[in-house]
Amino acid sequence: AKVVAALTDALSDEHADVKKSAAKALVKILGRASDNFHDLGDAPAKAVKALLKDLSDADAGVKSSAADALGEILGQASDNFHDLCDAAAKDVAAALADALSDEH
Repeated sequence: AKVVAALTDALSDEHADVKKSAAKALVKILGRASDNFHDLGDAPAKAVKALLKDLSDADAGVKSSAADALGEILGQASDNFHDLCDAAAKDVAAALADALSDEH
């Protein structure tokens, strides 16, 4: 859980390369731990929330990495999808609203 928390914090780094690397590492770790999400406490949900925030980053590479990471994490976490969605529901709704408002 500490590693996931540290990587989640790295998603807030000012450097795009750090954010992209953290997103890739989270995919690997959370993908392997998808059967044991409950052992990680709220760390996976916090990671998803941080990745959702990165979807609105000004850097296109960061947006792309966040979108890829979210797709892989949520795809691999099928057994825990409900828990992740419950924990991040408000953030998902806000991210979707922001994305829709950016298109207009």
